[in-house]
Amino acid sequence: MGAFLAGKAINISKTTAPHALSYSLTSFFKIPHGHAVALTLGKFFTLNESYELQQSISKKIGLINHVNNLKEIKAHLGWHDQLSFEAQWQKLMLECGLETKIPKVNMPNVDLDDLIQSVNEERLSNHPVKITRKIISEVYAQLIN
Repeated sequence: MGAFLAGKAINISKTTAPHALSYSLTSFFKIPHGHAVALTLGKFFTLNESYELQQSISKKIGLINHVNNLKEIKAHLGWHDQLSFEAQWQKLMLECGLETKIPKVNMPNVDLDDLIQSVNEERLSNHPVKITRKIISEVYAQLIN
């Protein structure tokens, strides 16, 4: 049922930056797709909340809707009073037995530029705020260092 509902949600909303970056993580590091998405989700929530990036919010979504969506996600998770979604997300990942960085044993000789070049542009274009190459590089660097 969970997979069915997730599929319906993705069909309606499409996927965004965490998915766009996850394909490279799965391809290069053999990390299961769901775990690969989870590795970046907390960081992108933080980025989506940043005032600077909210200035590039998609007109299709609108800033008020975007901010309300973020608040609603936190409320559903019971994290509405938490200052850091990213920290809560990592805590949840650890409780589920998931690594929060790419395990060193999975670390083939992959260049950061290879990861950046393989980002799925179509999925990235669905993200509500503009994600630059610099942001992508920072997200990947945090996962492999």
